[in-house]
Amino acid sequence: MARDLVSAPALALFLLSGCATTYREFRVADVKPGQGVAIGRVHVHYNDKNFTKECSICFNSASGPCQKLTDAGLVFQALPTGISSVKRIACLDGSVHHHTIQHASFVQPNGTVYFGDITIEWINSGGLKATAMFGLVGAVIDESREDGRIQQMIVDSDGASQVVAAFRDQIGDPKAIVYQSLANSPDPPMSGRATSSPSDRP
Repeated sequence: MARDLVSAPALALFLLSGCATTYREFRVADVKPGQGVAIGRVHVHYNDKNFTKECSICFNSASGPCQKLTDAGLVFQALPTGISSVKRIACLDGSVHHHTIQHASFVQPNGTVYFGDITIEWINSGGLKATAMFGLVGAVIDESREDGRIQQMIVDSDGASQVVAAFRDQIGDPKAIVYQSLANSPDPPMSGRATSSPSDRP
């Protein structure tokens, strides 16, 4: 936990810079033994605006693995097999603003899984944070607090065909099998709909 509090602020700044990787940089050759590939789509509505390209999404912990989002919202991410989860959203709005996502878990097989089409509705004051003026101490304090309130998070399979088609096109395999294990919708105050039973294909 302490490691996450120290490393997450620096990681968030990197992920929201122009140097961070997006789905476009994903390569099958980078997937290691004991890993599978999670694919899906994430859109962020921040203070009633489409803010997706200013955000990154992290799986399993605040330290990731994480991926910078683009306007398309596509995510292609190598993850360890077993239970994984959509864990954290971070967006650049004057400072890095972040929120932990609870209970949005799915099963990562030794293969490719579609985890869902996720829409996050986030209300936050935004802007430059006072904690940014206090170096590492401020970063640790900031990381221990949630920013604003996620009013709703909806997980569904509406974008399955588009996401799968984009993934197959990128890896150059039009017949690649993609399993489905939709992430759970978190408990209130977030709400939504989801299923979690894998099927052969979306």
